[in-house]
Amino acid sequence: MAGPRPDSDAEGRFRLMFEGSADAILLLDTGTNRFVEYNQATLDMLRCSREELRAMHPSELSPPTQPDGRPSFEKANEMIATAVARGNHRFEWIHRSRHRSDFPVEVLLTPIQTGAAPTLLVVWRDITERKQGEEALRQAQKLESLGVLASGIAHDFNNLLAVMASNVALLRRALPKEHEAAQYVSQVESAVFRAAELTRQMLAYGGKGAFVIEPVDLSRTVKEIADLLRVSIPRRVQLSGELAEALPGVRADRAQLQQVVMNLVTNAAEAIGGGQGTITLRTSQATLDGGAVARDFAGQELRPGAYVVLTVRDTGVGMSADVLGRIFDPFFTTKQQGRGLGLSALRGIVRSYKGGLKINSAPGAGTTFEVFFPSTGEPARPPPRAEATPPAVSAAEATVLLVEDEPLLRVAQRGLLECLHLRVLEAPDGERGLELFREHGPRIAFVLLDLTMPGMGGHATLRALRRLQPSVKVVVCSGWAENDLAEQLRDEPPTAILTKPFTQEELQRALAAVGLGG
Repeated sequence: MAGPRPDSDAEGRFRLMFEGSADAILLLDTGTNRFVEYNQATLDMLRCSREELRAMHPSELSPPTQPDGRPSFEKANEMIATAVARGNHRFEWIHRSRHRSDFPVEVLLTPIQTGAAPTLLVVWRDITERKQGEEALRQAQKLESLGVLASGIAHDFNNLLAVMASNVALLRRALPKEHEAAQYVSQVESAVFRAAELTRQMLAYGGKGAFVIEPVDLSRTVKEIADLLRVSIPRRVQLSGELAEALPGVRADRAQLQQVVMNLVTNAAEAIGGGQGTITLRTSQATLDGGAVARDFAGQELRPGAYVVLTVRDTGVGMSADVLGRIFDPFFTTKQQGRGLGLSALRGIVRSYKGGLKINSAPGAGTTFEVFFPSTGEPARPPPRAEATPPAVSAAEATVLLVEDEPLLRVAQRGLLECLHLRVLEAPDGERGLELFREHGPRIAFVLLDLTMPGMGGHATLRALRRLQPSVKVVVCSGWAENDLAEQLRDEPPTAILTKPFTQEELQRALAAVGLGG
């Protein structure tokens, strides 16, 4: 008597499910170690035909080794044995398509008994996008934590540099120009402000380096720095430009944009090395939709919309995938003499503007950096020239209240102020500063106030001063970036901001802001 007939409708439904699955589904005969059945998603994933897959051994579907360093063949046998023993086994794997490109998959092995030897039901799920998202999240978390660390170090380091810069300025004033020690003072001063530039790069790495934000013409900015770029790279390297006219503006700090261009050109010249080559600077416009943002800028903060694009292309040696994955790490370099925070600072600058970076490189094929800045949608105009205003009061007639908790810095800043013929009252903290202001308020032309102090900090002191005298002029001095200070003090804006270390010229500009002459 014949057995029960299979449910042809159920079999058809299962066949539709099998072929319609987005995951690759296969049957592996563990006796022959061959795949005996597979769906269309398998062929699509491996980019091969049914005939090609039928002739392939499973070991041909993986690179020789897995990420943990173990041979794929050895590890695959272990995974199969584990699945047979346990009933099923889930793990991650690296596959290789017929075009020799590797991609990650999640594998589920489930043994099913169909004959003498167990058959494994194999399901592969392509997890490339998931892995990219996880890596983008790790990078973002690393950048955030390192950014906080870099900002804190920069703040404390700037306090030390401010002591040096102030004392160097006093020493320079005390020495005649022809004195034999004057050249050594100049060298020390140069070193101090080179160190200050490093701290600015550290702040930029933390995404906190923007200062004067205004609509900027990117093409104009590149043109302004072109001559300096040409003399800063070897003569064997040709620098050419393809700069668009009448670009929409970019809301940015002009000096930071120049830093972005200089860092990219410097790295491009180093990539060209000892031979001849070309660096091309190009500016353009682009519109990014959601698909382009997700595909090309995973983990970055830019949004769909209109952008102004800076492209720096070189004919250098190019970069491997391993190097590309590390070029934005602080102090990572492939050169014997590294450039420190250059590219990581660049990334921080771009991130602070909600922009994005796109890199295309391969060994022997050169490198192209594309930097996307959000567009204002309107043509940029050159900033208006500031008209000089005569000081309301001579500095020689004025008294300043200096509130600074660092003794060495307080002494040095007092010396600078006295060199400008100001009379100085000094306080080591906010509480003492308020006492002196209550006592001498009518005589005090302005307050030079450190922001970070123990006890009553600069914020609280500023608010208390304004309660005592709403019209008081206060110059805030801090080692933090100026845009950070402006944001922190948005509800109680000071008259002017000085970032440490500052030059005597910058101090004089602050005096002009409070209505005093030098």
